[in-house]
Amino acid sequence: MWYLSWEQEAPGSQPDSAWLSCEEHKHEYTKPKPNHQENTDPTYRINKHAKVTISATSFSYCLVDRDSPSSSTLQFGDAEQPAVTAPLLRSPRTNTFYYVGLSGISVGGQALSIPSSAFAMDDAGSGGVIVDSGTAVTRLQSGAYAALREASVQVRAVARRFEGGGELKLPAKNYLIPVDGAGTYCLAFAGTSGAVSIIGNVQQQGVRVSFDTAKNTVGFTTDKC
Repeated sequence: MWYLSWEQEAPGSQPDSAWLSCEEHKHEYTKPKPNHQENTDPTYRINKHAKVTISATSFSYCLVDRDSPSSSTLQFGDAEQPAVTAPLLRSPRTNTFYYVGLSGISVGGQALSIPSSAFAMDDAGSGGVIVDSGTAVTRLQSGAYAALREASVQVRAVARRFEGGGELKLPAKNYLIPVDGAGTYCLAFAGTSGAVSIIGNVQQQGVRVSFDTAKNTVGFTTDKC
């Protein structure tokens, strides 16, 4: 399962820095996101026509940093072996979204008190965690988000752990967005009233994300754009 963990010091941990929720600060990352509608929201869908046209069972993309002048890339076919892999989960309710197992979150190496059921998909296909490139700020189930906010008064660095023990460490720019030049940052996470959590594109920037629908795996490799 994917495990989210703060490991290295981030800008918001400095005495002269401050952070707030990106939901509270009105800038380009704070536009309200409607509750996830599994049958109607095209943001999350796998385009079956594109799959037939390209005839590929694997692809990868890498989103460049938001301040980069370079273009993001999309590749079809097998990518090089990713640094971290996780199961690509299938929902019995729908086959149009990319689900990945997230088992928990830690801050500064300390696991937060979040039950694994907060991110689990039930037998009917409700809940779970979607990897989505069209959502900016990561959306967490309400209980998980509350625990993260409480623990993030002194923000440190993030890593994700997957089923099988793989861990992907993230730099501060993947979860702290500068608001001004005075050391204020917003935390690129928000709560959701629904059961589904969404890994947004701020956390994916600078990371090559690969999907293999034949092997049912999702891969993550940093600095491979």
